[in-house]
Amino acid sequence: MDYGAEFKKYFTSHQTSLAVRVTISVVLPPIVFYYLGLLPIGAAMSLGALCTSLTDTPGPPHHRRNGFYASIALNAVTAVVVGFTNAWHVVLGAEIVVLGFLFSFIAVYGVRAGNVGILALLVLILNIDSRRSQVQVVLNGLYIAAGGVWYAFLSLVLYTIFPYRLAQQAVGESIISVARYFRIKARFYATGDNFDDAYDDLMKEQVVLQQQQDQVRELLFKTRRIVNDSTPKSRVLLMMFVDSVDLFEMILSSQQDYRFLHEQFDGTGILEDFRDVITAMADELEAIGIAVQASEGYKGAVAPLQELQRRLDALDRQPHNQEGYISLQHILHNIRDIQERMNRLSLYTHYDQLTAAGYKGEIDYTRFITHQPIDAEVFADNLTLRSQAFRHALRLSLAMLVGYVVSRFMPWGHGYWIVMTISIILKPLFGSTRKLYFQRLGGTLVGAAVGGLVLYFVAGNPVLLGIMVVAMIIGYSMQKRDYFVYCIFLTVFVLIAFHLLYGHDFREILRDRVYDTVIGSCIALAASFVFLPVWSHETMRESMREMIRANQRYFSLVARAYTGRRAMVADFKVARKDAFVALANLSDNFQRILTEPRSKRKNVPFMHQFVVSSQMFAAHTASLAYYDQSLQRQNSLGDFDAMVRDVNFHLDNARLLLGDKVEQGTPEAIPAPREGDAAYKTVEDQFEILHTLSRDIEKAVRKYGSTLTEPAGADAV
Repeated sequence: MDYGAEFKKYFTSHQTSLAVRVTISVVLPPIVFYYLGLLPIGAAMSLGALCTSLTDTPGPPHHRRNGFYASIALNAVTAVVVGFTNAWHVVLGAEIVVLGFLFSFIAVYGVRAGNVGILALLVLILNIDSRRSQVQVVLNGLYIAAGGVWYAFLSLVLYTIFPYRLAQQAVGESIISVARYFRIKARFYATGDNFDDAYDDLMKEQVVLQQQQDQVRELLFKTRRIVNDSTPKSRVLLMMFVDSVDLFEMILSSQQDYRFLHEQFDGTGILEDFRDVITAMADELEAIGIAVQASEGYKGAVAPLQELQRRLDALDRQPHNQEGYISLQHILHNIRDIQERMNRLSLYTHYDQLTAAGYKGEIDYTRFITHQPIDAEVFADNLTLRSQAFRHALRLSLAMLVGYVVSRFMPWGHGYWIVMTISIILKPLFGSTRKLYFQRLGGTLVGAAVGGLVLYFVAGNPVLLGIMVVAMIIGYSMQKRDYFVYCIFLTVFVLIAFHLLYGHDFREILRDRVYDTVIGSCIALAASFVFLPVWSHETMRESMREMIRANQRYFSLVARAYTGRRAMVADFKVARKDAFVALANLSDNFQRILTEPRSKRKNVPFMHQFVVSSQMFAAHTASLAYYDQSLQRQNSLGDFDAMVRDVNFHLDNARLLLGDKVEQGTPEAIPAPREGDAAYKTVEDQFEILHTLSRDIEKAVRKYGSTLTEPAGADAV
C-alpha cells in the first residue's frame, strides 16, 4: 500500500474539508465567548453551527443556500417552541411525536430536506432538559440561528473564493471509485480467487460508484457556473466526468467467461500478467483521481502493454485454445483503449485552454438529472402505510416517545442521549438499523474507554482542547467512510467537550454516555423489528422489474447499431446511466437482505442468481456497445434481428412473471453461425451470451416467483 497516496487522498477529500470547516465553525464560538465571559452564547451558537453544517452536502450552490436558510429558520423555531413547553412532560411528549414525525417525513422531498429535518430533530432533543426564562428561550433561539448564519457565511465565502473546489473533489472521488472497481476486476485473472466473492465486491463497489456519480451529476449539471461558463476549468470538469463514465463502461465491457479462460491458460502465467497490468493501471487511475481531488496536475506513466502483447504472442496456440486466445486479444485491445482514456484524464488535470477547446457541449445535461418538486401533492401521496417514508416517520416518532418516557425514570442525567441515539440509529430499513446498532454501540464503548483514559491522564485544558479538535476533525471526516470509527472519535469529543464546558466529572459523563447509548440502541433495534417493519425483500420485486426494464432499454438501443437503426448518442447515454443506476439499486437491496434475520431472507439463492445475471447482462451489453465502435461496419446488419427479438422475448417473459405490463412478441429461430469472419464472430459471441443471460434471468425470476406472492409493500414509495 502507498501510504503517502492514502494520506493525500484522505486529506484532500471533500469529507475531510467538510470536517475541518465544521470543526472551525463549532469550536470557535465557545472559545471566543468564553474569553468574553459569555460561554452560554457560544455554546448555543456552536449548536446552531453544527446543526446547519451537517446539511451541507455536495450539490449546486442554490440548493446549498436554500438548505442553509431552511435549516437556520427551522432550528431556531424548534428551539423556541421546545423551550417554552419542555416543563410539561405531556406537552413535550406530544411535541416529540408530532415534530418527530414531521421532521422525519420531509425526507420525501430528498436527501437534503431529510438532513434539514433530522438536524431540527437534534435541536429538539438537545433542548428537552433545558430550563430557561421566556426571554432566555427567545435569545437561545436567536443564538442558534446566529450559529447557523455563521456556518453558512463561512461555507459560502469559501465557495466564492474556491468555486470549483467542491466539483473537483466530487469528480476526483468518483474517479477513485472507478479505480477501485477496476482493481476488483483484476481479481478475476488471479488463480484460485473466488469468483462469487469478487462478483459480490464488484456489486458493493458499484453501489458506491453510482451514488458518487449521481452526486456529481447533480453538482455539475445543476450548477449554472459550470454548465454555462466558458472557462477552461468548467469545461474540463465536464469533459473529465463524462470521460470517467465512459471509462467505467469500458471497464465493465471487459467482461469475459473467466472460468473458461482459467481452464485454458492456468499454468501459463499469462492471466497473472493481465492481473498485474490491470492492477497497475487501477493504481494509476486512482493517482489521477487523487490529483483531480487535490487540484494538481498529473503526468501519467505508461503501462507495459508491449511486454504483455509479447507474452501473449509467445503463447503456444493450439486449436483447443484458439477461442481463449481471441478473448485475451480482445481484453488487451480493451486495455489499450482504457489506457488511452486514462491518458486523456491525465491531460485534463492541467486544465489547458487547448484541451478545453475540445468541449462540444452538444448533450442536453438536463436529461441526466432529476428534479424533486416541493409541493403538497408529494406530501399527501406519501400519507399511506404503503409509503416507507410514512412508516419510518411513524415508527421513529413513537420510538422516540418511548425513549423519552424511559429517560424520565433513569436515575442519571443526560437522558436526552437515549432519544438522540434512537433518532440517529433508527433507519427506514431493518438491515440499516441493525448495522448502525452494532457500529454505534461498539464505537461508543471504545470511544468511552479512550476518552476516559485521556481525561484521566491529561490535566491541562489547552492540551485537552487540542485533542478535542483533532478528535472532531477525524470523527467527522470518517462519518461517511467508517461509522464505527466516527462513533469512537465523536464520543471522545463529547466527553472532553462536556468536561471543558461544564466541568463535570468525566466518570459521570462516561457512565451516562454508555448507559444511554445502550438503552437507546436497544429501543431503536426493537422498534425497527416489531413496529411497522420494512424488510428489504418487500421491495425486491420492484427492484427486479426496474432492472429488467433498464437493461432491456440499454440493450435495445445498443443493438440498433447492429440492425441498421443506430440510436442517438444522448438516448444511449441516458439508457446506460439508467441501467447502471438500476443495477446499483438492485445490488444495494440484495446486500441489505443479507443483513436481515434469517426468517426474512426469502428466495436468496434465486435473487443472487438474478443479481449476478443482471450484472453480467449489463456488462456484456457494454461490451456490445464497445465493439460497435470498431467492428460494426464490417458486419452484415440484418443478421442479428432474430437474436435481438429473442433476447427481448425472454426479458418480456421475466417482466410478465414479475407482474409488469409488456407487449410480448414471439421467439425467433436463431440463424446458424457464419464461418470465417472473426469480427462477426466476436459480435455474435456477445449476442449469444446475452441470449443465454436473458434465459437465465427468466429462469431466476420464474424460480423466485414460484412460491412468492406480491408483497404488501412492493410498491412502497
